[in-house]
Amino acid sequence: MWTIYDRLIETVDDSVKIRDFVVGARYAAVLTEDGVLGLAPVITEKWDRFPYSIDPQPGMSAVEFIPALKSWNYHESALALALLNACHNRTDRLPSDAVVYPGGRRSKGAFFKYCETNTAGKKTVMIEPQYEREEMSSVPGIFDIVRREKSFRDYMFNAYEELVPAADQVMLSGMTIVDKLISP
Repeated sequence: MWTIYDRLIETVDDSVKIRDFVVGARYAAVLTEDGVLGLAPVITEKWDRFPYSIDPQPGMSAVEFIPALKSWNYHESALALALLNACHNRTDRLPSDAVVYPGGRRSKGAFFKYCETNTAGKKTVMIEPQYEREEMSSVPGIFDIVRREKSFRDYMFNAYEELVPAADQVMLSGMTIVDKLISP
């Protein structure tokens, strides 16, 4: 399980510093000193069962706080994921062939536009997607949805062990990373 987290952690460098941060009821946000914002979903249940392992501070480098991505304190992990997103949302990190979608990257239209070219003809497992199955009925290709709280026609989370090896690709949501819903 930690291999994915370690690879994400390795993508962060010392040049990014935290200016400010907040954990809200639904999202965590981290603002970097150079004005880039990162968001991540927050899980509120049992967040205080584990203490913060790293105390976030303004001025702290991303490298110092990003290991908190592995924390079982969901608020701490959400802050680390928001920081990771801030590190990757930088214009200097965008590939030259990046596609810009009208309405912004977080819009539903952008997600469906992405799927038009990236899921067509493929078998995709989506773990904890932000949209309901009915909303994704027009997504091309064959896809299975795995959720920790399943809804109609979705798979229970433990089914991923059978679904993932048979898939062409897997899409993980931020909720999957914060909640540690993947295992070795």
